[in-house]
Parts: sequence; C-alpha cells; structure tokens
Amino acid sequence: MAVADGCFWNILKRIYAPRPLSTPAIKINNAALTCNQKAKHFIRLYSRRAKRHPYSYPTAPIPVTDTESIPITAAELERAQRLLPKGTAAAPDGIYGEALQHLGPRAKAETLALFNESLRTVVVPVSWKVGIIVPLLKPRKKATDLDSFRPVTLTSCLSKLMEWIIAARIRDVIETKLTPQQSGFRSGHFTLDQLSHLRAALTRPTLDSRAGAVFVDYAKAFDTVEHDRIVSAMREMDIPPHIIRWPASFLKGRQAKVRVNSKSSPPMLFHRGVPQGTVLGPLMFITVMNTLSKRLSQVPLLFHGLFADDLTLAVRHVNRDIINSTLQQGLNIVDEWSKNYFMEINVDKTKYTLFGTTNPHPLSLKLRGIPVGPEKAPKLLGITFQNYRGMSTHVGPTRQRMNFRLLQLAAISSTTWGSKRDVLRTFYLTLVQAQML
Repeated sequence: MAVADGCFWNILKRIYAPRPLSTPAIKINNAALTCNQKAKHFIRLYSRRAKRHPYSYPTAPIPVTDTESIPITAAELERAQRLLPKGTAAAPDGIYGEALQHLGPRAKAETLALFNESLRTVVVPVSWKVGIIVPLLKPRKKATDLDSFRPVTLTSCLSKLMEWIIAARIRDVIETKLTPQQSGFRSGHFTLDQLSHLRAALTRPTLDSRAGAVFVDYAKAFDTVEHDRIVSAMREMDIPPHIIRWPASFLKGRQAKVRVNSKSSPPMLFHRGVPQGTVLGPLMFITVMNTLSKRLSQVPLLFHGLFADDLTLAVRHVNRDIINSTLQQGLNIVDEWSKNYFMEINVDKTKYTLFGTTNPHPLSLKLRGIPVGPEKAPKLLGITFQNYRGMSTHVGPTRQRMNFRLLQLAAISSTTWGSKRDVLRTFYLTLVQAQML
C-alpha cells in the first residue's frame, strides 16, 4: 500500500491524534517569542555547540599524491539515483529527489560532468554546504524548552546524490576494517545484532558466574565531534588521500539556518558535528567511534557493543572484583578517549547493572571522578533489560501497547464496514506485530 493512498491517511488519522497546526509557544522570561525570535534563539543554541573546542588543533594537511581520483561512472550515478529517498521535503535549492531520479540523458550527462569536476578539483559548491534546520517537538516534551525540540536538517538532494557515490567508495575501503562490535549505519547490520549478543552475555549468568554491564551515555555526540578528528579517523583507516579530500572539503565552511514556519534565522558556521541530514554524516561518525572500539577490544574479558553512539561495556566472570576492575578499566579508556576527541559524556545518565543479584549497590565504578549509579532495569535500543529473573519488565509494557493498538484498529473497522482486510493487515503488521520484533 503506497503512502499516497487516501485509505492509508484516513486510517492513520483515526489511529493517531492530529498534531496541532500552530507552532507551540515558547516563552523566555514569561514573554512569548515570535517566529523570528524563535529561529534566532534556536540557531544560537545549535551554533554554540558547533564552535571549535578551544583546545582542538588542526590535523596535518592531507598529502597530495600522484594518484588521481577515479572518474565517477554512469553506473555509479544510476546506482546513487536509486538510493535517493522519495517523498522527502525539498532542499534549500528547491530540487526534489524524485526529479533527480528521472533525469534525461542530457541532464544525466551534465550532472555526471559536474560531479567529476567537483571530485577532480576538490571543490564542493557552497549551496551543498548549507542546511535548513526545522525544530520538531519531541514526543511528551514541554514545548516551552528549546532542548525539547529535535533539529531536522534539510540538505541539498544534488549533494546527497554525490554523497552516495563517495560513501560507496569509502565503504569499499573501510567495511572490513570496522570492528564487528559496531552495528550502526552498516549494511547487513541491525540493532538486533547488538541486542542478541548483549542478551546472551548478560541475561544468562550461570551458577558460578555473573555478568555486569555499563551503559555509557554521550551528550549530543553527533553535534560535537570535531571535524578535524573525523578527517584523522578516516586517515587512520587507510582511506586513500584522493578519496578523503572531498569529504574534508565537504565539512569545511558548513552553514545552517533555522526555519520556524516561514521565518528563517541568519546563517551560522558549524565547526563541529557530523552534518545532520546528509549521507556522509553517519559514515563519518562511525569511523570516529571505530577508534574507540579498537582500544576497547584490547582489554581482556571486556565485551563492548556499539550502535552509533550507544556504547555498552560488559564483563562476565565468577569473581565480582574482576568484573568491577575490568569495567573500570573500560571506563578509563572511554574517559581518556572522550577527552582526546572533545566528546562530552553524560555521567548522570551513565549507569551500570550487575545481573543475577538483588544487591542494590554491587559494584563501585567511577567516571571522571564521579560514582556511576546502579540501574535495575536498563534500557538499550528500545529493549528494557532487568537484573534478575527474565524480561517481564519489558514484556509487560509491550503487551499493553499491542493491546491498545488492537483496540484502536477494532474501533475503526468491523465485519460489515470499515477498511478491507488486506489494508488492516498492513496496519496490524506495522503497529502491532512490529512491537514484538
């Protein structure tokens, strides 16, 4: 069933309450802000995070080699066209992804020439470096707080087409060099990979062994990683210099402005953070996190799992002191690495769990000199674990959500009226059965 079908939207409107059409009011000092003022406050908030760290230093220049960049082929362009998403909003340049997917022979030849010239000269058009940030209110958050809004960035679809080509070339080089512990933003890897390995390691302690885990929480990791560190991480993975130069230029001089309704803020420069809303952004981020994963892999007995910036450390052993010391060794590495990469850890939200015990404070762990607190029911990638006896903490609420969705579907259909059986089945698989997977 296509999203353009009227039946789809009619059912969706009946199941989900409609969102308010007006932008929620935001108050500063008890005074409601206009759309212009909202846009300016948001861009100041986002650009403040994106300032270069005062102790950051630029990396060495990328060496110029005799190896010339391999021209982009028509086959690469066609493959990238198929990867462009459909039904997304237009970028600042007004070009939709659907338009780029249906280029004629002449337009395709001109686009290919443009891409090859950009690759050869290592010049990224300025319009490809500009993003429009649209703040969207997070579910169940107060609209009066700026931090309650999730920034969604619209970027050039023409740039994304070029990025898919560059990303494919980078993946060909780094896929075998990424540690197996990283499951985020990789082809053939899913959240289930990390969850299944973690559950096997943590929730099945034998009589003579226990399992402990630390769930590390990074604060705004995607928004604060240094551009220079991204380039350094790509060089560490032995990506050829002629490939790295284009992403490095892509990061330099990036700008963004915030749009609230029809009002926009002035553009601001962003010196930190992977570019939101881009194709290369997630790939750049996991190359940075790979440097941490390689260091953690050297610690004996320590298991770790990564899904983008969701980091979990785990140890299974008979001796509780060894579990404590091994986890502490992993936390020390995380702390040192995070300082070197200028990434902030949310110590208050970083928790540990010792599985198979009811002791309220079984371990003594510290991060940046602050004690790490215990958590009986940690949540990771949508799954709630519990430190003792099964998964009832997760199963109970999941069952309630499924029953609620079934009641909603039953309220908008019957044996004699309502939507057809195959339409309802689609919604059942999406809204009900998907809760179990």
